[in-house]
Amino acid sequence: MKTPLFILLIVACIAPACAEPVTVPIGRVRLLDGRTLTNAVVRSYDPEASKVLVVSNGNLVLIPISLLPPPFPEQIKAASARAADLVQTTPVPAPDASTAPDPQVATTSSTAPIVQPSPAPQVPAPGAPVAQPVDERRAHRDVARTHVLRYYKYEFRSGSNAIAVTDSDVAIDETEPVPGWLNRFRTTGKVYLEIYESVGGGSFRRSSHRFEILTEQKPGEEIKVVDFTRK
Repeated sequence: MKTPLFILLIVACIAPACAEPVTVPIGRVRLLDGRTLTNAVVRSYDPEASKVLVVSNGNLVLIPISLLPPPFPEQIKAASARAADLVQTTPVPAPDASTAPDPQVATTSSTAPIVQPSPAPQVPAPGAPVAQPVDERRAHRDVARTHVLRYYKYEFRSGSNAIAVTDSDVAIDETEPVPGWLNRFRTTGKVYLEIYESVGGGSFRRSSHRFEILTEQKPGEEIKVVDFTRK
């Protein structure tokens, strides 16, 4: 039987130097290439190589993260981001009392007059912070981009529909106001997809689709998608 120390030494030798240490139990999982892992735990994630180091029944396996079915890739990337965001803070040293100016002290004597402290200069109160103008065009573009990614990740159907979108990207052409409408914008662009289809032994393919989205913001409400057209 392999000892825990021996396993740790193997992990240290195999894992890339830029990998983030994470611990994400995934149990029994069927990879998108047909392999099955049992008692599996993710030990590290390399964002540059897009690979994860998995311990399965005491064996180490280095696999592309795109072979893991949803929602495990998102969970692993989120755990890696939390580990990278941990920073060490240093407390601010207290000011040296020896360098602080001595306060002016009133003194009295039989021959010296009382010295009164000088009044502190009047400092005008700071003005209220000025609100920064909202970039409406960018806000509507971000809502449109999010809607496209969610649609093609969770609602898009293709072929046998036994598919999983393993990667996606959006290229925005333009976001412009709709003439005659208040707070309504039209966003056009193109989405690029990498799809895994499990029928017929499993295969990967790539595709792209153009789209047009209308977004609108009514007074006191969030920006909403009012129309989505696939082209």
